[in-house]
Parts: sequence; structure tokens; C-alpha cells
Amino acid sequence: MRVNDEIFSKAKDLLYLDKLKSSSGVENVLVSEIYYVLKQYFEIDDKSYVAHVHTEKDGSLNINFAFKAKRVLIKKESASLI
Repeated sequence: MRVNDEIFSKAKDLLYLDKLKSSSGVENVLVSEIYYVLKQYFEIDDKSYVAHVHTEKDGSLNINFAFKAKRVLIKKESASLI
């Protein structure tokens, strides 16, 4: 049995809407994880960190973030590799 294009398209649209509705939880996790990683390399002014995660219609993620760093945190071992 073959599913026609119209039914498939409607199902795809519904799944997309469900994904958008549930993406705020995913967004919060990604935003905090990105912040955690950045804190390993930069001394970040907490009030300056802004991040947004948008789910595109094709399911890909569009991630934007910005922050002000007071300084770069580089360990001695890492600096010798540069």
C-alpha cells in the first residue's frame, strides 16, 4: 500500500509542529551546554551571554550566540601548541 503525497505532507507538517512545540526544552539544554563549554575558554560577563536555538523547517538547527569576554582562559600546555 502506497501513502499518497498529500497524506504524507500533512503528517510531515504535524510532526514539524510537534517538534517546534517541544523544542523549547531542547533549546534550554543546548543554550546551557554551549555556555558551559564557552566558560572553559573565556571569562564571560554573565549578563552579556545571549543564545538562541531555532529549529528550521527541514529539522536543522540555527544556533546564534554572543557574549563579552573579559579575557581568554588558556592553560600553559595549550598555549605551547599555538
